[in-house]
Amino acid sequence: MIIIGSDHGGLELKNYIKQYLLDKGYQLQDIGAKNLDPLDDFSYYGKLVATQVAKDTKNNKGIFLCGSGVGACIVCNRQKGCYAANCHSVEQVILSRQHNNLNILNLGGRFIDKDLAIKMVDAFLNTDFLGGKYQARLEDIDK
Repeated sequence: MIIIGSDHGGLELKNYIKQYLLDKGYQLQDIGAKNLDPLDDFSYYGKLVATQVAKDTKNNKGIFLCGSGVGACIVCNRQKGCYAANCHSVEQVILSRQHNNLNILNLGGRFIDKDLAIKMVDAFLNTDFLGGKYQARLEDIDK
Protein backbone atom coordinates (compact mmCIF):
# COMPACT_ATOMS: atom_id res chain seq x y z
CA MET A 1 0.00 0.00 0.00
CA ILE A 2 1.24 3.48 -0.79
CA ILE A 3 0.39 6.08 1.83
CA ILE A 4 0.43 9.60 0.38
CA GLY A 5 -0.01 12.95 2.03
CA SER A 6 0.95 16.59 2.05
CA ASP A 7 0.43 19.92 3.67
CA HIS A 8 -0.66 22.97 1.67
CA GLY A 9 2.86 23.46 0.25
CA GLY A 10 2.83 20.05 -1.41
CA LEU A 11 -0.88 19.68 -2.16
CA GLU A 12 -0.81 20.40 -5.89
CA LEU A 13 2.10 18.06 -6.57
CA LYS A 14 0.63 15.40 -4.27
CA ASN A 15 -2.62 15.42 -6.23
CA TYR A 16 -0.70 15.10 -9.50
CA ILE A 17 1.34 12.15 -8.18
CA LYS A 18 -1.78 10.56 -6.70
CA GLN A 19 -3.59 10.63 -10.03
CA TYR A 20 -0.54 9.21 -11.81
CA LEU A 21 -0.37 6.31 -9.33
CA LEU A 22 -4.10 5.61 -9.56
CA ASP A 23 -3.88 5.61 -13.36
CA LYS A 24 -1.04 3.05 -13.08
CA GLY A 25 -3.23 0.82 -10.89
CA TYR A 26 -1.43 1.30 -7.60
CA GLN A 27 -3.35 0.87 -4.38
CA LEU A 28 -3.01 3.95 -2.22
CA GLN A 29 -4.38 5.79 0.75
CA ASP A 30 -4.49 9.59 0.67
CA ILE A 31 -4.41 10.79 4.27
CA GLY A 32 -4.66 14.49 3.37
CA ALA A 33 -4.54 17.35 3.08
CA LYS A 34 -7.57 17.29 0.83
CA ASN A 35 -8.03 21.06 0.44
CA LEU A 36 -5.74 24.05 0.20
CA ASP A 37 -5.49 25.50 3.69
CA PRO A 38 -2.46 27.73 4.27
CA LEU A 39 -2.81 27.14 8.01
CA ASP A 40 -2.47 23.35 7.93
CA ASP A 41 0.69 21.84 9.31
CA PHE A 42 3.24 19.42 7.83
CA SER A 43 3.77 17.95 11.29
CA TYR A 44 0.18 16.72 11.54
CA TYR A 45 0.00 15.09 8.10
CA GLY A 46 3.58 13.83 8.24
CA LYS A 47 2.84 11.96 11.46
CA LEU A 48 -0.21 10.38 9.83
CA VAL A 49 1.82 9.14 6.86
CA ALA A 50 4.68 7.84 9.01
CA THR A 51 2.33 6.11 11.46
CA GLN A 52 0.59 4.27 8.61
CA VAL A 53 3.89 3.23 6.99
CA ALA A 54 5.23 2.01 10.34
CA LYS A 55 2.24 -0.31 10.80
CA ASP A 56 3.61 -2.58 8.05
CA THR A 57 7.08 -1.54 6.87
CA LYS A 58 7.39 -4.62 4.66
CA ASN A 59 4.38 -3.73 2.54
CA ASN A 60 3.77 -0.02 3.02
CA LYS A 61 5.63 2.87 1.44
CA GLY A 62 4.95 6.54 1.93
CA ILE A 63 5.18 9.68 -0.11
CA PHE A 64 4.89 12.92 1.82
CA LEU A 65 5.23 16.43 0.47
CA CYS A 66 5.54 19.83 2.05
CA GLY A 67 6.78 23.09 0.58
CA SER A 68 10.49 22.32 0.84
CA GLY A 69 10.48 18.63 1.78
CA VAL A 70 12.66 19.39 4.80
CA GLY A 71 9.94 19.53 7.46
CA ALA A 72 8.37 16.46 5.91
CA CYS A 73 11.64 14.57 6.23
CA ILE A 74 12.16 15.59 9.85
CA VAL A 75 8.72 14.52 11.03
CA CYS A 76 8.70 11.22 9.09
CA ASN A 77 12.08 10.16 10.46
CA ARG A 78 10.81 10.50 14.03
CA GLN A 79 8.63 7.40 13.63
CA LYS A 80 10.41 4.14 14.52
CA GLY A 81 10.84 1.95 11.46
CA CYS A 82 10.57 4.83 9.01
CA TYR A 83 13.47 5.88 6.82
CA ALA A 84 12.67 9.11 5.03
CA ALA A 85 14.72 11.25 2.66
CA ASN A 86 14.13 14.61 1.03
CA CYS A 87 15.29 13.86 -2.50
CA HIS A 88 15.98 16.14 -5.44
CA SER A 89 17.10 13.67 -8.11
CA VAL A 90 16.36 10.19 -9.37
CA GLU A 91 19.88 9.14 -8.38
CA GLN A 92 19.28 10.19 -4.77
CA VAL A 93 16.07 8.17 -4.69
CA ILE A 94 17.75 5.06 -6.08
CA LEU A 95 20.68 5.24 -3.66
CA SER A 96 18.35 5.98 -0.75
CA ARG A 97 16.30 2.89 -1.58
CA GLN A 98 19.32 0.65 -2.20
CA HIS A 99 21.49 1.75 0.71
CA ASN A 100 19.09 3.18 3.31
CA ASN A 101 15.88 1.19 2.78
CA LEU A 102 14.00 4.42 2.12
CA ASN A 103 10.33 3.79 2.85
CA ILE A 104 9.05 7.37 2.82
CA LEU A 105 9.93 9.63 -0.08
CA ASN A 106 9.78 13.31 0.81
CA LEU A 107 9.45 15.92 -1.89
CA GLY A 108 9.36 19.70 -1.86
CA GLY A 109 6.24 20.79 -3.67
CA ARG A 110 7.73 24.20 -4.36
CA PHE A 111 11.01 22.85 -5.77
CA ILE A 112 10.32 19.67 -7.76
CA ASP A 113 8.60 19.87 -11.13
CA LYS A 114 5.96 17.33 -12.10
CA ASP A 115 8.05 15.41 -14.63
CA LEU A 116 10.94 14.94 -12.22
CA ALA A 117 8.55 14.01 -9.42
CA ILE A 118 7.07 11.19 -11.49
CA LYS A 119 10.53 9.86 -12.38
CA MET A 120 11.49 9.96 -8.72
CA VAL A 121 8.30 8.20 -7.62
CA ASP A 122 8.86 5.48 -10.24
CA ALA A 123 12.44 5.00 -9.00
CA PHE A 124 11.20 4.85 -5.40
CA LEU A 125 8.63 2.18 -6.17
CA ASN A 126 10.83 0.10 -8.47
CA THR A 127 14.16 0.02 -6.65
CA ASP A 128 14.94 -2.64 -4.05
CA PHE A 129 16.89 -2.36 -0.82
CA LEU A 130 20.22 -4.18 -1.15
CA GLY A 131 20.40 -5.47 2.42
CA GLY A 132 23.71 -7.00 3.52
CA LYS A 133 26.12 -4.40 4.86
CA TYR A 134 23.41 -1.78 4.43
CA GLN A 135 21.07 -3.72 6.71
CA ALA A 136 23.81 -3.85 9.33
CA ARG A 137 24.12 -0.05 9.14
CA LEU A 138 20.40 0.40 9.70
CA GLU A 139 20.49 -1.98 12.65
CA ASP A 140 23.31 0.11 14.12
CA ILE A 141 21.23 3.28 13.71
CA ASP A 142 18.23 1.66 15.39
CA LYS A 143 20.16 0.56 18.50
